[in-house]
Amino acid sequence: MVVGDQSSGKSSILESLTGFSFPQAPGLCTRYATQISCRRDSEQSVSISIIPRPGADAALEDRLRSFQWTIDTLSNEELVEVIEEANQVMGIKMRGDETDSNLTAFSEDILKIEINGRTQEHFTVIDVPGISRNASPPLTSDSDVALVRRMVQSYMENSRTIILAVLPSNVDISTQEILTMAQTADPTGQRTMGVLTKPDLVMEDVNRKTIQDLVLGRRHKLRLGYYVVKNRSADDQNSTLYERLEHEKLFFAERRWSQLSSTNRCGIPSLRARLSYLLMMLTKKEIPNVMSDAKADLETCRAKLNDLGPARNDHGSQRTHIGRIATKFQMLTQAALNGFYDSDPVFTADPSFKLITTITKLNEKFANDFWMRGHKRHISAEWNDEGDKAYEVPDMDAVSAVDQAHGEYPKLFDITELEDYTCPKAIAFKDDSIMKHIERVYQENRGPELGTVRRQPDFYF
Repeated sequence: MVVGDQSSGKSSILESLTGFSFPQAPGLCTRYATQISCRRDSEQSVSISIIPRPGADAALEDRLRSFQWTIDTLSNEELVEVIEEANQVMGIKMRGDETDSNLTAFSEDILKIEINGRTQEHFTVIDVPGISRNASPPLTSDSDVALVRRMVQSYMENSRTIILAVLPSNVDISTQEILTMAQTADPTGQRTMGVLTKPDLVMEDVNRKTIQDLVLGRRHKLRLGYYVVKNRSADDQNSTLYERLEHEKLFFAERRWSQLSSTNRCGIPSLRARLSYLLMMLTKKEIPNVMSDAKADLETCRAKLNDLGPARNDHGSQRTHIGRIATKFQMLTQAALNGFYDSDPVFTADPSFKLITTITKLNEKFANDFWMRGHKRHISAEWNDEGDKAYEVPDMDAVSAVDQAHGEYPKLFDITELEDYTCPKAIAFKDDSIMKHIERVYQENRGPELGTVRRQPDFYF
């Protein structure tokens, strides 16, 4: 990936590496990540699409994916048209006087460009928006600056990405924050390479000596070192890639740059060769991790597919699926009632499904309450509550239990009612003895079924 400050020359480097001409029209600076994939193919073609941002809703994702361009060759004028249309689809605000609140200065969507041809190399580069330290109202705000920083940092933290830190030669390298960000994302420096641009703008010999010291590894050392390339000038709009490479070759052949001629670190061809080697080494290192990640993703997809169950495209399969659900529910219900908790993992995952255990606890609670508070009167004058606490189980708060049930199952709220009830204190024996109570109940409930008993005569032999 190519990272750096705004106007540091990132797009020019990408253009030289890929042969893809980026437009220089005002207002078309990078407002989102651009992924350029080069592939060797027998037929020449260019395909352009948009990869939706993470978390995009269905309507936005459909609109972004509907953006498709496929063409044999793409001229600079056509590319300007493509980017302008992509900006509209992404909702990019290109002018400061635009008042639509739905437009943003930057987007997390990705513009994907696939270049196929006989002379193309197999690699992918990513251009991200340039880092700015201050907002530029009304076009950009502080939140836009923070968004770009997060976007750049997320790409840099990818362990399979080579970081090309682009640094203008005419700016003091100690002021370039991109090196600090690269060191944070790549502490060992195995993926970070410095690329110095605009050497033709360095006029003083002391500054030129600083650039040479960087390339020769004498200061601000990077593990992968620095390369220096010459960008096309702002007025150069018509030169071909071949012509620009020739101009670059002649530039570094001058005597003032001759000290770097033996380093193989000058010019786009040297940079491209080094990148190809680094990509090959990084690919070899990451292949086992890629295979592991692919296997994990495959297992995840299979698990999600299994959760969906078999295809149900017709009414018959849909009825069968509902029947399976009903059968499964019946089996779980029987297991919950009979205590067969080993029959399904759901009982381990959610113990509240252990129905017979819950019922048993409720019965024990009822029995305990009945034992302790069920009597209405003492049956003897010597009653001393002996045995009231002989049968104990963990107490359960009925109010909290009902409230919990209402929270988990809101539909029960309208069909359940909790009444306040307190067991009355037992009547003392002296106030109403048990024998008087029995006699009173007997008298109040007598019936004709008792009848009379007639004594039989005795017989003697």
